[in-house]
Amino acid sequence: MIIFVVTCFACCNLPIPTGSITMLRTAVFAAIIICGAFANPNPSENYTNKISLSNAEDFILYWSFNDTHITFEMHAKTTGWLGIGISPTGGMANSDIFVGWVKNGVATLTDRHGQEFNGYPPKDPMQNVHLLKGRQCDGWTIIKFKRQLAACEDSFDRAITSDTTRVIFAYGYVDPTEEDLAPHDYHGPTNRGARSLYLLEEQPHMVYREGEIHYTFDLLNDHFHIPPIRTYYNCRMFRIPKFSSKQHVVKVEAIIEPENIKHIHHILLYQCTIDLEDSPLIGTNSQCYHPSQPREFKSCHVIIQGWAVGGGPQYYPNNVGFPLGDVDSAKVVVMEMHYDNPSKLPDLVDSSGLRFTYTPNIREFDAGVMQVGHLVTPYQHIIPPHADSFLNYGDCSSQCLSAAMNVNGTDAIRIFGVLLHSHLLGRRITLRHIRNGNELAPIAKDSAYDFNYQETRLLKEEVKLVQGDSMQVVCDCQSTGRNKITLGGLDTDREMCMAFILYYPKLPLNLCSTSPSFWPFLFNFGIYNVEHRGKGSAYEDLNAFTIRLPVQLNNTKVGDYLNSFEWNTKTINKLSEDLKQMRRFQSCEGPSGYLPNVDYFRPAITIQIPFEGENERNCTEPSTGWRSRANMEQCPTHDQDPN
Repeated sequence: MIIFVVTCFACCNLPIPTGSITMLRTAVFAAIIICGAFANPNPSENYTNKISLSNAEDFILYWSFNDTHITFEMHAKTTGWLGIGISPTGGMANSDIFVGWVKNGVATLTDRHGQEFNGYPPKDPMQNVHLLKGRQCDGWTIIKFKRQLAACEDSFDRAITSDTTRVIFAYGYVDPTEEDLAPHDYHGPTNRGARSLYLLEEQPHMVYREGEIHYTFDLLNDHFHIPPIRTYYNCRMFRIPKFSSKQHVVKVEAIIEPENIKHIHHILLYQCTIDLEDSPLIGTNSQCYHPSQPREFKSCHVIIQGWAVGGGPQYYPNNVGFPLGDVDSAKVVVMEMHYDNPSKLPDLVDSSGLRFTYTPNIREFDAGVMQVGHLVTPYQHIIPPHADSFLNYGDCSSQCLSAAMNVNGTDAIRIFGVLLHSHLLGRRITLRHIRNGNELAPIAKDSAYDFNYQETRLLKEEVKLVQGDSMQVVCDCQSTGRNKITLGGLDTDREMCMAFILYYPKLPLNLCSTSPSFWPFLFNFGIYNVEHRGKGSAYEDLNAFTIRLPVQLNNTKVGDYLNSFEWNTKTINKLSEDLKQMRRFQSCEGPSGYLPNVDYFRPAITIQIPFEGENERNCTEPSTGWRSRANMEQCPTHDQDPN
């Protein structure tokens, strides 16, 4: 029997339980069912969203939503209990958790909460969930339920919003021994994990035009040997295929080798801003953000595509295509692949990447990609240490936008997608829309930003920008774990604050960003004269400057002085407020360089009437009690998944 246990658990890639003989016998029973299981049963309806929460494809989550409620259907490869949770951090602490099981012909669902430590989640006093269906089929347990988007119990429930949501999941191999899940049930053999998701966005669907002809090309790694380290960023340079005429990209999707799906965290594609078509570096790899990375790679920094774990294909609106083959389109790109190898396996080889679907049937509009926000600079972009919250700002002025529109003879553009981008300190990012001093509803906003989950988000409704409008990116950063200032820059441990917008019609504008003017920035710290002693690199830090005035700071490096500054809540908040109002250096650049008749320096954007904010959802149907049903449906036949 012991031999069978080892063999069976190995065939299912399950951990071998330890403990009592009773637990072992129970686990054997579960293993018999699981190892003999068929494919995941069909969901009970056509959902708008589906994702495998586990790399092993043994926990599938389906969901749909409306203005007030969200419906989940959990499928786990077990005959025990299963559950998901809405987490603030990706751990169990302070999470809103839903655990269900099917036992003796009865399906049960419970509303629970995580405590400060990662342990057994107790049941909520109020059970604000509604169980719809439950069944077991071919070794899988299925629980379907709905709950309101609003938080109905202030102490334990978490509202479901359009922000990035950390969804945690877990399942055990046996049912609770009593009527409810007990600590000894929870601490048995379990599989668990977490995923960041956009719960209130429908996964994109095909919007091809009838009669369009489609072709594809791939940008793939070529048998890249993933290093045996925890995290590795690989950059590979590609030349875009040459076309005899203009083409429109209408779909972009990740092509991930099945054996490496658990090792690939995200993919970002950067357009190169200098001519590299004949570069010998094309087809070569380089470690991203490493000091020895060739400078040519660092010139490729305009994000034009992003994919993260769990993401699906990106379709362009059916009247829009991303242009290739014309004068201004991307010629050379760099693909950044974030590899995750926690076990430090030595023999992983990968050829994953991106697939582009394009058509020669040109659509009505060219899509453009515009970088807006704070300029990438180590001189005027700093985040103080010890900050629980520090706001920094980057503007895209009406002057710059109008100049680009005038070149094309258009009076408006329409934004259909946004990728918000910060680095490790970013917690909240907002892309503001300002018209005549009035702040309109945000174009995009994420109050739970996750650096490890970056995807272009298609807007539910296109946002129209007209001549005279401006945009502002606001990043809220948290640096409580750092003892020194954090500078802006390309490296992950430096910071960025920007948004990449997808829009149409395309303008001759790639970069619409600002940073605080250098001298007002220094004056803010009482520094009145400096001497530059660096090498002139755009990515040097503040220690390339030595203070001359005031005299008492003579020969002190600027970076060293700011690191020794007395950073506390008062000085942190003052700097943030000063930066909000400080005069800006403006970069308004297109493929041919700086746009004419645009000032290099300008005042900060002034908002006279702030946006009042969206109405909060109210809980309308609080409920309490034990929700269970004996609604055991017959297992469906194994036909095609309706999703």
